[in-house]
Amino acid sequence: MISQAWLIGLTLGNTLVSTFAATAAQVLHEFARHELEEFCQKKGQPQVFVKIIQYREELVLGAEALRIICFSLAHICGLVWVFRATEVELLGPRFALITALIVLIALTSNSWLPKALARVTETPFLYFTWRFWWLVAKVTQPLTFVLAILSTLLYRAAGQAEEAEDEEEAFDDELRSIVSGGERDGLLDVDTREMIEGIIELDDTTVTEVMTPKKAIVALEVNTPWEEAVQFFADHSKTRIPIYDGELNSILGFVHSKDLLPEVIKPTDERKSIRQLIREAIFVPESLLVDELLQRFQQERRHLAIVQDEYGGVVGLITIEDILEEIVGDIVDEVEPKPEPIFERLDDQTVLIDGSVRIEKLNEELGWDLPEDLEVDTVGGLMMYELKEIPRHHQVIRLDDYELKAIGRHPRVVEQVRVKRIAE
Repeated sequence: MISQAWLIGLTLGNTLVSTFAATAAQVLHEFARHELEEFCQKKGQPQVFVKIIQYREELVLGAEALRIICFSLAHICGLVWVFRATEVELLGPRFALITALIVLIALTSNSWLPKALARVTETPFLYFTWRFWWLVAKVTQPLTFVLAILSTLLYRAAGQAEEAEDEEEAFDDELRSIVSGGERDGLLDVDTREMIEGIIELDDTTVTEVMTPKKAIVALEVNTPWEEAVQFFADHSKTRIPIYDGELNSILGFVHSKDLLPEVIKPTDERKSIRQLIREAIFVPESLLVDELLQRFQQERRHLAIVQDEYGGVVGLITIEDILEEIVGDIVDEVEPKPEPIFERLDDQTVLIDGSVRIEKLNEELGWDLPEDLEVDTVGGLMMYELKEIPRHHQVIRLDDYELKAIGRHPRVVEQVRVKRIAE
């Protein structure tokens, strides 16, 4: 029979090992990759970083397995010692006190202390102990193998495919946390944080989210007379204007204003036609990611692309300026008129806005919280989404603390919306 001293020793020893393993699991879940990589390089062991990343999942499973085993042994030994050393009545006051003490020890050894240790010694801890956790992972492999089988069965039962960890997504999340921490510490201002996040999100943004939609494209018919074409350029103040033949789905390319100007001063009979001035345009699919298009703009020295659907129809137009605005915010050209406010205040809690105003923009301007997580982007689209149809003139809907009223009689779009905040 095991003596009381041995039981106490086993309880303390397993508790310490459990705390050590819990610290490792915490570190392996949340360590900063860039800090670990720099630490390994300073130590002259860059391959250690590669191995930790490569075996990370196995190391986590090994540490978790050791934590659970030692945690269980520590409490079994502790309970045996308590019941041997003291006479405890089940559900009595001493039993309740011992239970509370066990819970406190469990929280301290497996949650509070590991979290504190992980924050203080995260990178050195992982660098100096990873080999031990690799060995633990090999020893506990039969247990982790069972876990892998269970995971596979659960994925299949749920009708989902097992997905490998997305390293790029994990890096993006870590970068966002670093930027947010820099803002909290006063190292970065809000504009810088938003610029960095804009760059990060480029590889998750498709051109359709940034482009000018087809109905808003400013384009010129190829057979337009010279005088009308020149006036068209002057009226719209665009550097590049797409040229189409007959209908907008048949875009031939674009004309640059600097190609047009030399022709204006020539005699009428010596001028080139609009068709002769057309430059070749880039045509891209609507599924193309913005960062890929930006690279193509750089490689081909282009500034404009036409976005097409799978059938070859034109769905929009995107420029390099549209992409840059995703990073730095709106860019207003010196010749553009001063933008009108996106809303007209009727009173402290009511505004009148165009139906095409983005919900995100309205929330940002007014500090409101209209829903942005639906399948629509604009305020007019929000009304159509809720009603499942185009709202009638003066039709009203209620969304949480907001009342939206359609203004206008257009049969296909919501021209204006009166939005009233009715919460106290």
